[in-house]
Amino acid sequence: MSPLWRDETEVWIAPGEVALRRMRRGIHPACVAETTRTVDADSMDWRPALAVLDACLAESEWQGARARLVVSNLWARYAVVPWSDTLANEDERCTHASICLAESYGAMGPEWHVCLGEGEPGQARIACAIHQGLLAGLRSTLAARRGRVLSLQPALIAAHNRWRDRLPESTGWFVHVEDGALAAARLAQAGWDRVYTARIGADWAMELSRLRTFARLAAQSTGSSRVFVDAPARLRRLAPRCESDIEWLEAAEPAASVAAKRWNVMRLRT
Repeated sequence: MSPLWRDETEVWIAPGEVALRRMRRGIHPACVAETTRTVDADSMDWRPALAVLDACLAESEWQGARARLVVSNLWARYAVVPWSDTLANEDERCTHASICLAESYGAMGPEWHVCLGEGEPGQARIACAIHQGLLAGLRSTLAARRGRVLSLQPALIAAHNRWRDRLPESTGWFVHVEDGALAAARLAQAGWDRVYTARIGADWAMELSRLRTFARLAAQSTGSSRVFVDAPARLRRLAPRCESDIEWLEAAEPAASVAAKRWNVMRLRT
């Protein structure tokens, strides 16, 4: 088999669950295995989720995985990094990104890995920070089961890439909802110009009310009330269809599974 056509495993990892989906590549790609496992943990510690992932990878159908990983927004930090002509190289730009992240989250010590999204010269770029311990744990967990990491991306970037063709180039907000977290990006002509994240509770009626408020605030601040929401199917089904200021993003055809909606994203350098 051509190395380009080897199976790949797509992995979603979050504080409350781990999902895996194995794709057979080739002329006709197909899902050949998938599973979703609950993580029994009440904290933001990623070690219980890594233990569940390791248990999955110990099973014969997942060993030797070439994995594309998507990490929960609960474990990611985001910032918009303005362009600066005074920065000479990528190392200096990453240092600048750490300063921008620190404005929202406090000092970013060496325990945080900071990476930058792609962008044209002169345009702002998106920075994301993920704890070095989580990254190291993911790589070592894969390696221990004869696998390796092909890519690793945070959930907001993943979700935006999935719906890119459905979103306007500017004047609106894109919101990604997962269990326990809401992340939003304001769309501008040259990319994103604002990122917002928040923890949310289990009361979906209350969170839906917050989304309505978010849409009204967006209209006041940007002149556009268009809010595009990517949320799990079980939550979308509970949302009234008369919401004129919220557009629920749904695939034209049902995905192979709920877990399948989490995959494949714009790459961030790691």
